[in-house]
Amino acid sequence: MSTGVDIPDLEVIVFLRPVRSRILFEQMLGRGTRKGERHPDKSHFTVFDCFGGTLLERFRDATAITTDAPVGPSRTIAEIVEGIWNNRDRRYNIRCLVKRLQRIDKEMSGEARDQFKPYISEGDMAAFARSLPNLLDRNFTRR
Repeated sequence: MSTGVDIPDLEVIVFLRPVRSRILFEQMLGRGTRKGERHPDKSHFTVFDCFGGTLLERFRDATAITTDAPVGPSRTIAEIVEGIWNNRDRRYNIRCLVKRLQRIDKEMSGEARDQFKPYISEGDMAAFARSLPNLLDRNFTRR
């Protein structure tokens, strides 16, 4: 898939042929940056360079797209919750918490979902995260 393809929810890009054009390389990498219905909060994607990393190395200095691993969160969940509780930028902190919970949902195992079932309907962290702003508006201290 090099041109004319739009699949927003791609999580993996595999280079199976050599690419010599920087523009074509960026187009192909750009497929991974698109967000879609399944992954509206996508923060990263994986690239497999079937040429021992030579493609990534060739274009490392010629493209604005980085190959660095995502930076970890700068604040803990407890710090975000404390900001919400103390009414410091409450709306912003609630959005941060929702995004963090949605990322956690992507990595939860079936066992973890089972452990959350007593606290969150069906252990569905993503659904809970989406409903959290309304839940906090309706009954802040109970939540």
